[in-house]
Amino acid sequence: MELGPGGQTMKLSPGEGEEFGYVLSGQVTVMVGETRARARKNESFCYEPSAPHKLVNTGKTPCKVIWV
Repeated sequence: MELGPGGQTMKLSPGEGEEFGYVLSGQVTVMVGETRARARKNESFCYEPSAPHKLVNTGKTPCKVIWV
């Protein structure tokens, strides 16, 4: 997916399993409940979606992310 500066995904409901992402360009902030973590180009992230969650582009350039 691609998110422009300030762009974000819909807030998703909690679920089972795990979610994984890899940042191809830019940076993204992963928000799970009250927890926030930033991932930059060539970094990955993984979390259990035990709370509402979403991705936000907090950078100044578009970001591209593979999110599974």
